[in-house]
Amino acid sequence: MRKYLELIRLPNVLTAACDVWAGYFIILAIPDLRGAVGDMTVANHALRLILLAPAGCLFYAAGVIFNDVVDFKHDKTTRPERPLPSGRISLNVAFALGVLLAVAGLSLCMMTGSPSRPITGFVLLACIVAYNVIAKHSPVAGPVVMALCRALNIALGMGLTFAIIGNYPLVMLAPAIMFAYVLGVSLVSLAEKSSGVAEVLVKWGVLGVAFLDAVFVMAYGQTLASLFCLAMFVAAVALSRKFAVT
Repeated sequence: MRKYLELIRLPNVLTAACDVWAGYFIILAIPDLRGAVGDMTVANHALRLILLAPAGCLFYAAGVIFNDVVDFKHDKTTRPERPLPSGRISLNVAFALGVLLAVAGLSLCMMTGSPSRPITGFVLLACIVAYNVIAKHSPVAGPVVMALCRALNIALGMGLTFAIIGNYPLVMLAPAIMFAYVLGVSLVSLAEKSSGVAEVLVKWGVLGVAFLDAVFVMAYGQTLASLFCLAMFVAAVALSRKFAVT
């Protein structure tokens, strides 16, 4: 089991859940937009979050797996300790697992009953594939698409539609800030291999996503809900001592 947790970068996966969580509670904090997540009971909201938060995690895990599949030959030289280049997990098994996780993520989005979320999930998955197949080889497109994936994860929680964005453009503030933050972390990661300082910055930059999500939720007056993101941040930091982040 440990080799699969290493493969998906377990600490990072926890931060993906925070993106979706933050997006959901940002919408709930705006009275005029609560209809976007439905006029539901607390139990129904909990059920939708139980579907959405894991969906964000599944998409992230699938993306990391596809990344390692694409980088297999390169990692055999630069990071031979990883599960794929070390031979602990075969390429075929890893690819199949990535596809399975991606399909599961889309399925969970469909089960929410929200028309916009499967669309957002599909766009997110398309960006994940585009990053790994094309964009990651570009020092410009790579960081941009990576940042877009994180912003879309927040949008997944929000259940954004063009109507919501048109009538309440300020809802884009959190995804925009996350985009800029991850773009900065991704640009720093370009120097990661040649600088120990950059490697540390990238590690804490990735883990810090959960803390940033907590700040978003607090800023919208959802202090109690922010505790989830803070708990995930603490858990991710603790797990980073046992599992690689970058």
